[in-house]
Amino acid sequence: MASEERDQNTAGSAQSADGGPQSPRAPGRRALIRSRQESSQRSRPFIVAGLVIILGLLAVPIYGYVQRFVVPPRQLAVRVQDVEYTRGDVVNFIRFNQRLSEDLGVQFQIGNSLFDALQIIQDNEMAFQAAPTLGVTVSPEEVEGRIENLLGFPGLTAEERANLRTRQSLEEAKRQFLNKVALSEEVYRDIIRKSLFKEKVRENLGQSVPRIQPQVHLHEIVLTDQNPQTLQRIQRALAGGDKPADVALQFSQDPNVKRTSGDAGWFPRRVLPAIDALLWGTKADGSRVLPFGLPSEPQYNAEGKTYNIYVVSEFSEAREIDERAQKKLAEDALQTFLGERRRALAETGGLWMALDDKIYAWVNKQVRLASILPTPMPQSPLSQLGVQGAP
Repeated sequence: MASEERDQNTAGSAQSADGGPQSPRAPGRRALIRSRQESSQRSRPFIVAGLVIILGLLAVPIYGYVQRFVVPPRQLAVRVQDVEYTRGDVVNFIRFNQRLSEDLGVQFQIGNSLFDALQIIQDNEMAFQAAPTLGVTVSPEEVEGRIENLLGFPGLTAEERANLRTRQSLEEAKRQFLNKVALSEEVYRDIIRKSLFKEKVRENLGQSVPRIQPQVHLHEIVLTDQNPQTLQRIQRALAGGDKPADVALQFSQDPNVKRTSGDAGWFPRRVLPAIDALLWGTKADGSRVLPFGLPSEPQYNAEGKTYNIYVVSEFSEAREIDERAQKKLAEDALQTFLGERRRALAETGGLWMALDDKIYAWVNKQVRLASILPTPMPQSPLSQLGVQGAP
């Protein structure tokens, strides 16, 4: 009887409350999970495709940004043995020198040529690396002194440096300058330090330049045209024994001639390379190309757009060179030294420089400091040496 009652209860429970058949049983938890996984697998390719598209769209501007702003500044521009300078370093060097020159009221020249900037960076590094072999050193005090001078605080004494107001003014000048050129103090100190090394290497080499050398006494007559009658009158006056100073006063169109009388000074060989052959050259018979006391043919000065006539008024077999000549010959000695170093490093692969149109355009684009100074007037070869009265 008991089993029959259980069967009846079971049968009754199989019916719904309203006497109809029971509804199907709801899916279990495992089935729900399995269904969601299958749905996720079906949609995964679409999600991946969407992510790929988004990444692809983002990659274009990212790649452009990297190629434009990240990669170029890090590309190698100059290498001297194991020391490397990037394009960014070159930009820093140009910005530093340009802003410094303009702040001091000096026309900036190096920015006119990227090659000049690369060459100076290379020369500074070669001089720095060669300095120990010449016994040349640069102390931190010398670097600091040069910084003070460049920032408008020349010749500070120890007492002045100890003065709080002076120190504050100097630090403020440094801060403002670094903000202008966007450089760290470490970068601009390194630029100054290596430029000082090159200067001291030049001084060291200049000590070997003989102080007593053969020299010519030079006069210069400046004309704005080649008027044949004027040239003939100059020729006749000098051939007749007139003094070069008197002839210059009469004919030279140099605005300073009344003060200088056309006297350019005494010059040894190699100080005026543009006219060195004229001043010192000899013909096959041993006679001078430019006889003493007679005028040269007019030498056209493309920069000044003038015609310069030179007269060697005197000659000295042994005369002490002046400071301007000594500096020029010391610079020649430096360039000869660096040229030998450059050839030696090039043979061993220790020297490398990159320069093309793309690099030139990129560097110039980074340096957008408009010059605040007027363009310098063209000058004659003599004026490059500081000769008074030269146009």
